[in-house]
Amino acid sequence: MEARKAEKPEYRGLKLVVWAVLILVALGWGVKDYRTSQVFGTDKRYSLIITGESGETTLVSFDPTEKRILSLSYPSELLVKSRSVGEYQLGSLYKLGEYEREGGEFARRKIQGFMRIPVQGYVITQKSKVKSQNSEVKSQSLSRSLLTKSLWGRVGGRNKSNLSRLDALTLLSRINIYTWKEATQDELIRAGVLTQTDGIMRFHPERLQEYVGSRLFDWQVGVAGLTVAVVNNSGIDGLGGDIADFLTNLGFDVVAVRSGTEQKEVSRVVTSDSKKYRREVDYLQNLFGWPEAEEADTQDYRAEIVVYVGVDAVKLF
Repeated sequence: MEARKAEKPEYRGLKLVVWAVLILVALGWGVKDYRTSQVFGTDKRYSLIITGESGETTLVSFDPTEKRILSLSYPSELLVKSRSVGEYQLGSLYKLGEYEREGGEFARRKIQGFMRIPVQGYVITQKSKVKSQNSEVKSQSLSRSLLTKSLWGRVGGRNKSNLSRLDALTLLSRINIYTWKEATQDELIRAGVLTQTDGIMRFHPERLQEYVGSRLFDWQVGVAGLTVAVVNNSGIDGLGGDIADFLTNLGFDVVAVRSGTEQKEVSRVVTSDSKKYRREVDYLQNLFGWPEAEEADTQDYRAEIVVYVGVDAVKLF
C-alpha cells in the first residue's frame, strides 16, 4: 500500500491559522455572552415571555431557590389597561410593538407592567403556541417541549430574543431538574384572577396581586428584608402605588408611599448606604433603566432605599 503523502508545511500552517481564528471567535462570543448574561451566575428569580406574530403569549418564571418553573399562558382576547397605550387585547401586544420595530421588547415591558413583576427576557417564535389539552400531564409535557424548542431556537439563532446564548443554555439546563407547574385558564378563573363579563375577559387587579405575591415572590430579594419608601414625583395619580406594588412583589418591604411636592421627569433611587445595598440598587437600576443610585440620608422616610418616581416611569405600565 502506497504510503500517504506527507502534508506540505504551508498547508499545516494554514490549518493552524484557521483553527486559531475559530478559537478566538468562539472565545469572543463566550466573553460577550458572559458580559451580557441576565441569568448565568445569578440566584434571583428569572422570568421571560414567549410571544410572536400569532399573538399568543406565555410567561415562564424560573425560581432557583425552590427549583420551580411556573408557566402561565394568557388568553389572546384578554383586555388589559395600560397607562401608556390605553386598553388593548393582549393578543395585539406584539403587533403594537412592531410599529416601532420592538415587538418582543414592547410585549415584555407591558406584561411586566400589568403583572407588576420583573420580566427580564423575551423569545419571539414564528409558530403558534401549543394549545392546552384536557390531560394535565400531557399539557405540562407539551409546555416543557415548547419552552425547550423555543430556547434551542435562540441558541441556533432561529428565534429573536434579548437572551444571550449562554442565558438560553443555562435555562435549558434547568428545565428537566426543576419541578413544573402550569397555571391554566380555568385555575385563574376559579381564583378570581380572570373575570368574564358580557363575553369580555379581564384581569381582576386585586386578585392578580394576591396570586402574584404568593407564587412569583423572589426569595433572594425578600430574604434581605430591605425597607423601601416610594415618593411620587410624577404628578400622575396612582403611579407611586403601581411602583409600590411592583417593589412588594419583587420582595422589598415597602414602608411608605407618598406624593412629592414637585414634578420630575426622571425617576431616581436614593440609598443610605450605596456599598451595603449595592446589589439591590444595581438590580433596580438594571431592571427599570433608572440612573445610578445616589447616596444620601433616608432617615426621614425610615427606609434604607427611597424611590423617587418620575414621569418616565409611566412607560413601565
